[in-house]
Amino acid sequence: MTPAEHTQTTETFDGYIRDRRQAGVRNHVLVLPSVICSSIVSESITSAVPEAVCASHDHGCGQIGSDKRQTRQTLINVAENPNIAGVVVVGLGCETLDSQNIAADLSVPVKHTAIQTAGGTQAAIDEGTHAARELVTQAGDGDRATVDLEELTLGIATTDVSTSTVQTVHPLVGGLCRRVLDAGGRVAVSATNAFMSTESRNECLTVDDGTAARLGSFLRTVRAGPQATGPDGSLSGTNLTQLFANEPIHEVVSYGDQITLDSGVAVVETTSAFEEAATGLVAAGAQLILHGTAAGIPTGHPLAPVLKITGDSETAAALANDIDIDATEQGPGRLFESVCTAASGELTAAEQHGLTTFAITRSGPSL
Repeated sequence: MTPAEHTQTTETFDGYIRDRRQAGVRNHVLVLPSVICSSIVSESITSAVPEAVCASHDHGCGQIGSDKRQTRQTLINVAENPNIAGVVVVGLGCETLDSQNIAADLSVPVKHTAIQTAGGTQAAIDEGTHAARELVTQAGDGDRATVDLEELTLGIATTDVSTSTVQTVHPLVGGLCRRVLDAGGRVAVSATNAFMSTESRNECLTVDDGTAARLGSFLRTVRAGPQATGPDGSLSGTNLTQLFANEPIHEVVSYGDQITLDSGVAVVETTSAFEEAATGLVAAGAQLILHGTAAGIPTGHPLAPVLKITGDSETAAALANDIDIDATEQGPGRLFESVCTAASGELTAAEQHGLTTFAITRSGPSL
């Protein structure tokens, strides 16, 4: 079934069935460098196997403590995302984040190569290319099946907040979130400096004291940093009560960790950089990301489709080929249809243009 053939009449989408994971909305074979030093080899592999995707990054060498843990967990959980059908882990051989150990910890179909053990750069490229082709063949075209919306973890990211975002985008996204939650799905919200709110209700809208304390601690940390302001200079940000219509927050997830709840709202601790925030959402389990952007930031993510939504009519007009949803003209029904058709395989604007970036947040310095 092609994306165009999917007609949305109920709370469903056409996804790839996974064992012990939610359904995928894409069927990627991921070439994953464990360290910056193996990124070029990884990119060479995906050049030879265009059906595969690469997640190059500048981490994995000289990292210690919580920074090392965060990068390792991010790489593992990104590879475990339902959109991933198989993984080729590519290492150097002497990196801090041992590539063979990362491969051993994955439950998805996985193969491994390392430059120093394969016999050099070209040998690793050849070995990795063969491995990627095997995984692509194993994944096949991936027959899609109609699945309930409860299989979806919807990622929400809001950056460059403006008055138009707060007044137009947030109510529309809030209705969508409510619909996903009512169907038994999950909503993962990226908490950035655009998440700021002067209202203390954000910290109170939680299921228990432990979750409230953790959310409060994170928001206080965010408030200590650069604050998001609107065009008039006033503080602007995401009001959780507006997004979730008083649905309680069930979980606060550290960057790089997975959501553990079966259904409900999770807040993911991320930075304000969209590329890093998107990776945090993918690691948390989001198969699809809705990005609210006033300026029309066009960047997507290589592993999850990103739908761009703006409440600024000038941005929508100027970047018509980069914006998927114009919230000033398209209502809740159109937004829901766009999410379901993207989940069912229709390419988003960022995917069509190949504007994808993979980045990981650092929590400390490297040695």
